[in-house]
Amino acid sequence: MKQQLIKELYEYELARKEEIASRGNLLVTGLTLVAGVLGYLTQSYHYSLDFSTCAFLVLITPAFAFYAIAIYCLVNFYKAYKYQVLETPQKLLEHEKELVQYCKEYPSLDTSAERLFDEYLNKIYVECTDTNSRCNDSKAAYQAKAVSILIWALIFSCLASIPYFIQSVSMPKSPQRIEVVLPEKESPNAGRRTGSTPNTAAGNAAGTTSGSSASTSGRPATKGHS
Repeated sequence: MKQQLIKELYEYELARKEEIASRGNLLVTGLTLVAGVLGYLTQSYHYSLDFSTCAFLVLITPAFAFYAIAIYCLVNFYKAYKYQVLETPQKLLEHEKELVQYCKEYPSLDTSAERLFDEYLNKIYVECTDTNSRCNDSKAAYQAKAVSILIWALIFSCLASIPYFIQSVSMPKSPQRIEVVLPEKESPNAGRRTGSTPNTAAGNAAGTTSGSSASTSGRPATKGHS
């Protein structure tokens, strides 16, 4: 197998790895939206012992079951996969030098250091490509399974929303209570009492003065006796 073809396959698997990872972000977004729908339906529904509640529970239970399976697939999608990459350029250069030294020590070998290095490089490309291909296939399988199961969870969520909306429409609306608060009015007598207080005090003072004067003038004069 030519080295150029092996290199292209190696680069293809690395690009495929990034593509699968980007689709995983969309899967997380879909799981979040479905979780929001399921949470809203279960918390907003008014449970009672009637046919509507039984239908709602029968439809919402498979939705939660499919959602749990989708979460399981997502966990396996993001688990640690051991991808392989080429060795560092420094290590490759050192290995090439070792091969050159080996060929010098054994000149009778019908080969060259360059040919041995190409064979070594091809071997690394093949090993890395094979390992990365298996990892990508496993991640893509879990991703596809999670998407299909999530679709079923969404379908049952939509079916469960039918009895939910039927209940919302059929439930009697509670009457609204409107309370009108009027501002407090001042009592008319309060203003009169307040306004007449000074005049009353003045009148009392005047009456007291006049009364004292009258009592003084009405008292007979006392004559002295010698």
